[in-house]
Amino acid sequence: MNINVNGEDFEVTVSYEGNTQISDSSGKASGNGEKSQQTSVNGEVVVSPLEGKFYFTKDSSETPVKVGDKVKEGDILGYVEAMKTYNAIRFDKSGEIKQILKENGSDVEEDDELVVLG
Repeated sequence: MNINVNGEDFEVTVSYEGNTQISDSSGKASGNGEKSQQTSVNGEVVVSPLEGKFYFTKDSSETPVKVGDKVKEGDILGYVEAMKTYNAIRFDKSGEIKQILKENGSDVEEDDELVVLG
C-alpha cells in the first residue's frame, strides 16, 4: 500500500504472518518481526506511517470518515499530529470503509492499524 505524507511517498506492506515490512520510496526496507493486530473484518488495512496523535479532521469544517463511506484513492483518511505538524494520511486505493480501528485523538505508533477497507 502506498501512503503519501506531506508530499513524501511511503510504500507500506502489512503481513499477518508476523513479518511486517515497511519500505520508503527509496527502496529501503525494514522488518520489525512483530505480529500485527488481527482484525475481525477481512480487507485492506490502512496503517499509520508515523507516531503521534491521530485525528480524523484538522478543523471543524472537515467531515470525518465513517464506516460505510466509499472513498477514492487520494482521499484523506485523517491526520497524524507529530512535532506540532499535521501530516495528512491518504488512501492509496478506492473502497468502502468496513471498520474504524482507532478513535479520534488516539495516540498511535508507526504501523498501527487505523481502518479496514473492503
